[in-house]
Formats: sequence, C-alpha cells, structure tokens
Amino acid sequence: MKTLTEKYRPQTLAEIRGQAMPMRQLQSFKRNPVSRAFIFHGTQGTGKTCAALALANEICGGDDVWHGVTIIPSGDLNADSVRELRLNTLATIPWQGTGWKAVIANEADNLSQTAEFCLLDILENLPPKTVVIFTTNNVEKLSPRFRSRCEIIKFAAPVKDFGNGDGTAEAAAQSLIDDVWQKELGHNHAPKLSDLAGWRENGHLSFRSVLSALDPLIRLQREDDEAAAKLAAAKPLIPALPGERKSALAEMEAAAAFFAANR
Repeated sequence: MKTLTEKYRPQTLAEIRGQAMPMRQLQSFKRNPVSRAFIFHGTQGTGKTCAALALANEICGGDDVWHGVTIIPSGDLNADSVRELRLNTLATIPWQGTGWKAVIANEADNLSQTAEFCLLDILENLPPKTVVIFTTNNVEKLSPRFRSRCEIIKFAAPVKDFGNGDGTAEAAAQSLIDDVWQKELGHNHAPKLSDLAGWRENGHLSFRSVLSALDPLIRLQREDDEAAAKLAAAKPLIPALPGERKSALAEMEAAAAFFAANR
C-alpha cells in the first residue's frame, strides 16, 4: 500500500502548495518552453523534487522513461553517467509523449568536479526540446560557472515556526490535511495542523512531513470507522423498544428454566 506522500505527490504544478513564486516562474516557462537548465534550491521538504517531477510530467506528457523523463538519484551523477547522458539519453527520441526530454538530477551539490565539468558541455549545448533540472539543498556548493548556465529558482521554507508569518503556509497545510482526510475517510473531521506531531522538517513546515504525520492518524481513524460501522450493522439484531427488550428477556429466561428442568 502506498504511503500518503507517494499517493498524493503532486502530478501538476497547479497541485503544489505553499510555493507561489516558483510556481509562477515555472508556469510561465511551461506556456512558452525552450530548452533550458534549472537549479531548484532550498531546504529539505520544500517541494523541489515534486516540482521537478510535475514540470517533467506536464512538459513531456508523462513521468516515465518512455515519455523522455530520466531521473538520476543522488550519488549516481558521476563523469561516466554524464557521458551516458550526453551520448544516449539526450540523443534518443522518446517513444511516447510530446517529444520533449527531461532530466532530473537530485542533490546536485554532491557533484564531483569532474562530473560538473562534463555537465557544462551539455548545459552550453542543450539539444532541442530538452529541460534539465538539478535540485540542491546548498546551491553555493555549485561553481559560479555552473550556476550561470542555469535558471535558479529558490524554494523557500513555507514558515520558520508555527504562528509566525502571515498564516498562508499554515492555511495551505490545513487545506491539504482536510482534502486528504475527506478523500481517504469520506468525512470532514480532520485534525488541526497544530495537533499533528512531527510536521516540521529542520525547523520548517514541510508538506511532506505533514502527510507523514497524518498517515498513522488516518489508519487509526479508518479502524475506528470500520469498528463503528460493524457495531451499527449489528444493532438492528437487538430489540430497540423497552417492551420488546422485556419480552425477549422473558423468553430467554423461560428457555433457560426449561432446559434446566429437563437436564
């Protein structure tokens, strides 16, 4: 069974909450796309990878390799994989989708100098219909020359501490909680953000952490709802009116006396 963070991962830019400015920039790019490299930077849990996947999904018409989407995990972006990227991945026409290709490289701050140097050749000569997205928690670890070849988009932490700011991030988080609770359980008795444990990540509000904290509460509530439904289904078997209960009790006592006398 999928976790809530997997099940409710945004599929489009419009579904991403709490990052209004980055989404405006990416929506503008999506309306008039040209080959480009991006660096999405910000603290953990701010939605960088979600945004990268959503943009790739919308640009390429899907989010898998058949639609031209390549995801490079942290630590796998070395000089050899960069050469493979240039010679094969970016040279291949996708089997499905719009013809666009998207490469997502997570935690680019772990790039070696050799890999970064090899990537510069790609970034300076991007093929047509190609978008490359690097995510990083520390953009300063990338060289100035590398950064100059990319459009840099900052993903700010939605709120530093509960109760600070204008309340927009908290409202977006509460809206997410209400929506997911309604979809999963079919009623609107969702908990408040302040009642959840562990919704901060590195001291910041994180929508990923909100869903992780909500997951066990929904499982428990589902169990309670199922138990309540079974109890409600069993209630009609018990006489509801006082007269009926007395009659049923009398019948039970008479039956017990009969069996006792005829042992």
